[in-house]
Amino acid sequence: MKKTFFCLILLFVFYSSNANNYFGYFLPDSFISTTDSLKLTNGAIIYKTNVPQYLIGIYSKKFTSNQVELINSQEPIIILFSFLSDSVDLKIIKKDWLEVLKNNNIQDKILLEDFEDFFDCISEIKIINSTVIQLDYEPGSGTNIYYNDEQKCIIEGFEFKKALISIFAGDNPLNPKAKIQLMTQVPKDKAENTDKWSFWDILLIILQAFINASEN
Repeated sequence: MKKTFFCLILLFVFYSSNANNYFGYFLPDSFISTTDSLKLTNGAIIYKTNVPQYLIGIYSKKFTSNQVELINSQEPIIILFSFLSDSVDLKIIKKDWLEVLKNNNIQDKILLEDFEDFFDCISEIKIINSTVIQLDYEPGSGTNIYYNDEQKCIIEGFEFKKALISIFAGDNPLNPKAKIQLMTQVPKDKAENTDKWSFWDILLIILQAFINASEN
């Protein structure tokens, strides 16, 4: 019975929180960058051979469906990469990203070195299901990379952020279907309240919890 009440408390806390359901996975509503409070505006899930690899959550001041505006914006932006598999290989991700940059005619030597630095920076992170890497772009500074709330490194300048967004929203994106998701998502503050569990969803879970407790 104690376990049951504990589960109910967790459900209440979870339901009360402002997490958004993106494609069956949850992302926070907002993040605080060093200069502003940013809200979840765009999102997409990246597949590899039909297996979900990672979820992208983009936090900015406003939603845009214009790829040029998103890529070239010099406003603060946070990008969360939430990994959804234990079998994700950073070497394969790096290879895929560099191939997309090539397809988008982005071959500046210094910029490619920035991507090398980025992957060197996160190479020691063991990627498993639920691993989250946060990239925090600050105008006039660059892109800070965080893991477990610890700053791992910074990629200076604007061009890295611009090229990174182009991998997912450029003319030749990594995944065209993911680009459609990324650029056509309805902003959460204008969407119907379908991303939160209903009262009946919670009631069914509570009933199931009591059933499981009585069986044990």
